[in-house]
Amino acid sequence: MPAGEDEAGANSGQEGGTQRKPPVRPAVGVAFVALALALVAAMYLFVADVYTTESCTTNSDGMLMCTTSSETLAEANGNDVLGLLLIPVVSASALVLLTAVRAPRLLEWAVAVALFAACLIGGFGIGILFLPAAIAGIAAVSLDRRGAKQPPG
Repeated sequence: MPAGEDEAGANSGQEGGTQRKPPVRPAVGVAFVALALALVAAMYLFVADVYTTESCTTNSDGMLMCTTSSETLAEANGNDVLGLLLIPVVSASALVLLTAVRAPRLLEWAVAVALFAACLIGGFGIGILFLPAAIAGIAAVSLDRRGAKQPPG
């Protein structure tokens, strides 16, 4: 055994007094992707023009005058909509936490399915923009193979 290295250090994967961090499990990485997708969708919906209106009137000369305006979700519905947009973000954050701490799989599945159900309820309105985050959340839970045997090595 080299000088300065004890038996515990030789067997624990330590080199030069530093510990190797365990690699990030794929499930946690995919859960982070779900969180990133949910954040992008929420930010887009908060700042992008999602409502467009056009109104036309006829003036006294008989000419048609049309005006077009657009509004963000917050302009149309008030800043309170931010709370609704954060629900999928909080769900995806919870999924990251649950997969990272190896919470019960049933709880992970419940959060992932709830996020997906919220997207379906939101339908083709804002729900469809959160759908990639929901799919990534389901993929993250599916990748969590705690019960499966790991190959040696």
